[in-house]
Order: sequence, then structure tokens, then C-alpha cells
Amino acid sequence: MALPLLRFFKNGNRNLKALAESYVPSTLCQLLTIEGLERSSTDTMISVLEALTAISYYEPIAVQVVEMNVGRDLISIINNSKDFRSYVVSLAIEAMWNLIEVGG
Repeated sequence: MALPLLRFFKNGNRNLKALAESYVPSTLCQLLTIEGLERSSTDTMISVLEALTAISYYEPIAVQVVEMNVGRDLISIINNSKDFRSYVVSLAIEAMWNLIEVGG
């Protein structure tokens, strides 16, 4: 992996630092729980997964999200999908990959 990307994982930028100090990561994780998914539309799920994927490039956020057991919810999304080639499954896999790669 390239050194600048590793530096970005560790240092982030000012927006990611601000998000790490906010309730955004925990809110996104709550929306991905089974109860949250039952009340949300596919468009909402896509938006939540895209946001989670984008913010999980910053290690402090990735660690927070991993500690909230969002991996379980991502696996549930993948497992309960009717079409494995859907965009939602692709986003869930990408988010899971980011959490593994950045958050450990």
C-alpha cells in the first residue's frame, strides 16, 4: 500500500477529524442494525452504506465503528440480500473491506 494512503488512514483530514468527534459514526451504525434496516428504504440503506464507506477510511472512525460491531450488521445485509450482485451488497462488502483494512 502506498505511503500517502497510509498517512491518510492515520491522519485523515479536517472533515474526517470533525466527524470522528461527532455522533455521525454511531448514528450510521444504529441505522444499520436490524431494527434500523426494517424501517428504512433501499435508498436510505444505500446512503448509509456510502457514508459509512467514505468515513471508514480514517482509522479512528474505523476503530469506533468496529467496536460498535457493525461488521455483524454488514454480514447480515449481505446474507439477507436476494441478489448477491446488487449495489447494496457491493457497498456492504466495500465497507467491510475498509473496516478490515483500516480498522484492523
